Amino acid sequence: MNQLTFENPVFSCYALAAALLIVKMMSQGWITVFRMFKVNGGFRYPEDARKSLANPDPSPGQLLPNEYVERSRRMHANDVENIPLFLVA
Repeated sequence: MNQLTFENPVFSCYALAAALLIVKMMSQGWITVFRMFKVNGGFRYPEDARKSLANPDPSPGQLLPNEYVERSRRMHANDVENIPLFLVA
């Protein structure tokens, strides 16, 4: 029996876990964007706080760190750091 087939229960479990973790890692960036728009702040760069369709009423306070957004950024940084190592190991 070939080890890298879905007939192997260990490989099936790994493939499922890998797929779920990749989806989680890819969606975490969009969750961070959602949180930034929800609180209308937590922007990292001055360009983000300029007047635009997405930000019709900019203020300097939008560039201050927001714990709600920063938590999501830390989760994403943790994912980017650890999930590829899991996939390789």
